[in-house]
Amino acid sequence: MNGDKLPKYLGKKSKFSMFAAKAAAYLVMKFLGPTLNRTFKNLLPANDQVLLDRNKPKELAMLKSKEMNLHAMNIMTVMLSESDLMLMMVESSKSQDWPDGLVYVLWEKLLRKFKPSDQIAAAEQTVKLYALKLGKDVDPTVLEEKIASLEAGYGIPIREEMKISAIMKAAGKYYSDTIQSKTRAIKRAGGTVTCDDLIQAMTESFSICGNKEPDSDNEDDVELAATSFSFNSNCNICGKQGHKASECCEKHKIKCEHCGRTGHKKEFCWKLEANKSKRPDWYMDNSAKICVEVEDKSGEIIL
Repeated sequence: MNGDKLPKYLGKKSKFSMFAAKAAAYLVMKFLGPTLNRTFKNLLPANDQVLLDRNKPKELAMLKSKEMNLHAMNIMTVMLSESDLMLMMVESSKSQDWPDGLVYVLWEKLLRKFKPSDQIAAAEQTVKLYALKLGKDVDPTVLEEKIASLEAGYGIPIREEMKISAIMKAAGKYYSDTIQSKTRAIKRAGGTVTCDDLIQAMTESFSICGNKEPDSDNEDDVELAATSFSFNSNCNICGKQGHKASECCEKHKIKCEHCGRTGHKKEFCWKLEANKSKRPDWYMDNSAKICVEVEDKSGEIIL
């Protein structure tokens, strides 16, 4: 990673958790992670002025620890170099015994000053969680990645029901039908809805109805994605293969000329006696007439 790609921190508390996670990860990648811990001082000599002999294994190990600390200190200085306040903190980690500074001392100072308490961190995390949004043309897996990023950045696991609630809020505008359909199917089977279930259902819907134009090089992949599900018949609304009418992006545009409801065409309306054979097993006779309608919350008949 080049120097210009190092995580930078300007002293804003709301950004510290993410910076800390990135900075620690970078130092670990450079095999400098131990320098962040107070226990690292046990691997160093009493001070920087102690003369060490490279021919003695124990003193050689101390020399290598000093080099690790100096390397990590230089990296941390670059990370904090764009703010005068941060550079002052770098200077405050230096002393007569260690004129170049100790990384673990600097790290502890940063944590004390900028790391929010667990309660405040959890509150900030929740606010950001429910502020997430999913655009119409954005792959739903991006939402999953953002939630994972919040967990990693704050170091606090997010409860499953909060994830589900956040997903429904962020994606409900474009995926409410998909979410409702998946939720009903899982509950009918006696299962419990999870965050992964919703993301998977939304991703499948996106692969079918997404508004992005397929690249000329991967049209076969797009076609495969659209027809790889267990439902291989044609949709009763748009006529395309690979999805049911309940999953069709066009269903809100269709209105039955017989019953007046959206979501299906007259020729497929279950209220017609001619379509008696097309009714599913759970479609039952209401009193003596064939007029039972299975509706979702939006008042649509789901075929």
